[in-house]
Amino acid sequence: MPHRNVDGIAFVPRLPSLLVAREELVARVERESGHPLLIVRGAAGSGKSTLLALWAQQHHRRGVWIALDRSAADRLTFWRQVIDGMLDAELVPTESLLRGIDTSPEVEPRLRALLQRGFSALPEPVTLVLDDFHEAPDAVADDVHWLLRSDAPVRFVLATRRVGALEEPDAMARVDTGVMLPADLALGASEVTALAELFTMPDAAAEITREFAGWALPTRATLLQLRDGTAATVEDAIARVHGVGDTFVVDLLDDSGYAQFLLRISVARRVTRAFAVEVGGTEADDHLARAERDGLGTWSDGAGASEFMLHPYLRARLEEQLLARRPGEVAEVRRAYARELEQRRDLMEMARQYAAINDGEALTRHLRRYYAELIFPPGVFAGILATVDEGELRRHPELLAIQFLDSYARGRVGLPALARMVSLATAVTFARLGRGKPIDRVSLLLVLLAAQRVSGHFDQALKTADKLVTAFGLLSDDDRDALRGLLPRAWVQVATTYIYNEQPRRAEEALAAALDFGHDRITPRARLHAESLQDLIIAMRGDITTLAPRLDAAAERERPAEWRGSFSAAGYHLAEAYRALEGFDGAAAREQLDLLAEHEATIEHWPLIARVRALAALVEGRPYVGLQALAENIDAHADRPPTSSSMMALLTTSRAELLLADRQPHRAAEVLAPLRRVAAAQIVRARVELALGNTDHALGLAAPLAWSSENLPRAKAEALLVVAVASHRLGQATDAKAAVERAMALMTRYGLRRPWLAVPRHDVVAVLEASGIPHQELLDGVPDPSPAPTRDWSLTATELRVLALLQTTGRIDELAAELGVSANTVKSHLRQIYRKLEVGSRSEALGVAGLHGLLTEPDDRVSRTRAG
Repeated sequence: MPHRNVDGIAFVPRLPSLLVAREELVARVERESGHPLLIVRGAAGSGKSTLLALWAQQHHRRGVWIALDRSAADRLTFWRQVIDGMLDAELVPTESLLRGIDTSPEVEPRLRALLQRGFSALPEPVTLVLDDFHEAPDAVADDVHWLLRSDAPVRFVLATRRVGALEEPDAMARVDTGVMLPADLALGASEVTALAELFTMPDAAAEITREFAGWALPTRATLLQLRDGTAATVEDAIARVHGVGDTFVVDLLDDSGYAQFLLRISVARRVTRAFAVEVGGTEADDHLARAERDGLGTWSDGAGASEFMLHPYLRARLEEQLLARRPGEVAEVRRAYARELEQRRDLMEMARQYAAINDGEALTRHLRRYYAELIFPPGVFAGILATVDEGELRRHPELLAIQFLDSYARGRVGLPALARMVSLATAVTFARLGRGKPIDRVSLLLVLLAAQRVSGHFDQALKTADKLVTAFGLLSDDDRDALRGLLPRAWVQVATTYIYNEQPRRAEEALAAALDFGHDRITPRARLHAESLQDLIIAMRGDITTLAPRLDAAAERERPAEWRGSFSAAGYHLAEAYRALEGFDGAAAREQLDLLAEHEATIEHWPLIARVRALAALVEGRPYVGLQALAENIDAHADRPPTSSSMMALLTTSRAELLLADRQPHRAAEVLAPLRRVAAAQIVRARVELALGNTDHALGLAAPLAWSSENLPRAKAEALLVVAVASHRLGQATDAKAAVERAMALMTRYGLRRPWLAVPRHDVVAVLEASGIPHQELLDGVPDPSPAPTRDWSLTATELRVLALLQTTGRIDELAAELGVSANTVKSHLRQIYRKLEVGSRSEALGVAGLHGLLTEPDDRVSRTRAG
């Protein structure tokens, strides 16, 4: 006699020995089983029976598990199986009418009434778990519905592959029903990992998850193949399991319209009714309904409409069959799906469809239209293009440009490989540039601009930017519409080119043109990029009065998700850093730069980042630290394409400023020598000449800028202060007073303080006092850029030897052994070295010593001293 389960479900099938608990899903089944009817629906092998068995083992209400088979397709046979299962589980009292029900054909007209009377008389609630309920006929669904409406003390838990009559809206409205869908049954990535660990195959988890999308049966089958040694590798095991899965799919595919429909919709991750009708005609609705009944997928609510989703594993197998059986239809079906994806704005998936059929023309057309959407998140669209045939890419230079720009931005290839990619795109572009319409010319010029900038040819890029501005003016309204995703970004790229060629006014004009596009024509990220570059230009010019409210407003404005620290926001963070420097807050400036850390190795703005880092050290009175950081930053970019000559000049002048603050004016003059004719370096040269005592020369260099009409507040203020100091030294008191008053007026008007660092403090004080201007409050909080030397750098021979040994080790015991002294003696030497160099660590000591020529080779015994 079967074992009687007094406290739970009887005859629960045995579970596999290696199993993931799935506690959250089991708890959900327990909650859902509170409904009179619970339907768990999924394809064969999706794990529904295993899940219900896990739940049934823990369930405390009495019931029975009944596994149906094909004989249950007959109504009378079905109920005979159910009643027999209840009898075996001793759920039916001796006197119950259910024991006497005769399931002969003569009884069928009265069967429902007999069932109702029998179930209603049960002395306690019973749970019936009916596995493979899809084997039952529709008439049984009506019986179950009738019983549940009659308030009989019975609950049904049904495991089925298909949608049945019990899920019809009318039926669910009359009976409280819970439904668990195929998507609920799929194993999550963490569950596949846990299962793989149970099989001692943890390294296989990721690949199995990608291949089977959490479908339980093939997941377990693959792990069993690996555990038992039937397959040597994960790939081999998956291939063996695919053979079984392919057989299942092939069995679905006859020559019927339904089979052809399944093949066509397999290209779609989500099938809308519109797409189904386009590829399946008037029978599409019937085909979708059958696919759901067959357990091949399920409906879900998508973006404003219901969408049918084939199980991912089945869809992949069907798609393979589409390629094998109907290759001539593939392009047409994918284009149809791509058109729908475009309407739904699922642009990446649209691009994948065109890439799958090597349609470079369509990819180029949509890149022009949806440029801003396709390039974010970075790398995704470039990855899609990597699947396109190389010959097709060569016919479309815009697509080649996306690839080399992605490689450049992510630092994924070395200079030789990048140069080859750029050369190929450039050659194709020049070959086509003389042909085509204005819209093609704009697109090709943008490729050329990108290629020239990426390869470090900024002088050529400037000429291309000018050609682009002209080309923009020749576009028709239709052209502008076709390029609507590209044009705002194109103007931003033109502006960036002007910035790096020291033409800020033209850059501002280009950015204004980008922002003239309405909100429906410029994406939030493109707007952020344009506005942040505007902020950067204003900050570099030195107009903090205009900049501060812009930055404050930007911080409060609605922005794209995770905009802080993004490439598009780099200008904003640099501008914030410049604002912090005006308050001599080096730490706050570095905080802004740290937000760009992930981009610093590859971003074009790296020279500006390096300059701000140097200036942060300078305003903190640590120019030697700034010099070291600047040198390291330049070295870190040695294997990248060169930056523009303007940016190199900026880096050079930054180094000169640091050397000047570190009381090394002669070295600063040597550094600036190659920039004798560079206008941007003139003010720093004037400051160096002033420090060297060449007052007349300093005045001659600074005066033209000081009294010019250029809109460069910071540079003009610095030049005016140089003029004031030089005039004072030359006894020209009136000129000195006029210059310093003009400098102060500029600084007040534009919110500047950092120009006070441009000249020695004692000279500033002398000018202010001679001009009758109180200086205490005016200079309060302004650091002295060149304080009087306080360092005692007269290191002893032993201290110099310790300093040299620090280059190879920082361990006290090793230093003591090398010197033949005790550890305490070494510590004493280190304290003296750190005190004299005004540092707090080994790395800082080596940095300062290296910059000032205090280091010798570790084995050099020659004593060297140098006064500060």
